[in-house]
Amino acid sequence: MRAKTKRRSVGRPSKASGGARDLKAEILSAATEHFSMLGYFATTTKEIARAVGTSESLILYHFKGKDDLYLKCLEAAESNAFVLSYRALTKALSFEDVSAKIRIMVDDVLDFFGQHPYEATMLVREIRNPALQEHCRSENALKILAEKLNAFLTNAAKDGFLKDNVDPSWLGLTLFTSLISIARDHDLAECFLKKNKTSKRDAIVTKLVSMVKE
Repeated sequence: MRAKTKRRSVGRPSKASGGARDLKAEILSAATEHFSMLGYFATTTKEIARAVGTSESLILYHFKGKDDLYLKCLEAAESNAFVLSYRALTKALSFEDVSAKIRIMVDDVLDFFGQHPYEATMLVREIRNPALQEHCRSENALKILAEKLNAFLTNAAKDGFLKDNVDPSWLGLTLFTSLISIARDHDLAECFLKKNKTSKRDAIVTKLVSMVKE
């Protein structure tokens, strides 16, 4: 007589399967890449399912829909943005301290883009596209960084640690925009990783830091 096998739910690997694939994690990974490269509106759950090698119905089993999947990808991106700790952007104590703290911030951002390029690009798309606001949250790590940078430079100017003719808001916006533009350059991605610090990366950091000195 054949032993009865216990029926399991669709999309959930059997406990006995041991090395069964983590379908939900695969979906999140593929979705993050698609949202990063194509944007929210051009990405479809059908294309994500095809990339993962599963069905669209299984994506909808694990996630409530495209909006939910997008938000889960953003949450994962935020959890990976731990390097953007804003640890450097505390009160500056001198002209030299302003440059030193900006250098730490630039290093942190380059490390983040080097380690998590798709997640980082999702965060960039989120703050650049007003049409995404209904799908997004306000806790965007890059947006918070831009605000903290502006506050840091404003306070430095008040304390006399920036040149008199420099507008801190303009400087903050210019520095942040330049940093993100460089960080998104995939041809430079390898030199952004800490383990691959090179003269090219040092030159990039030095150029960005020099903006607060000029």
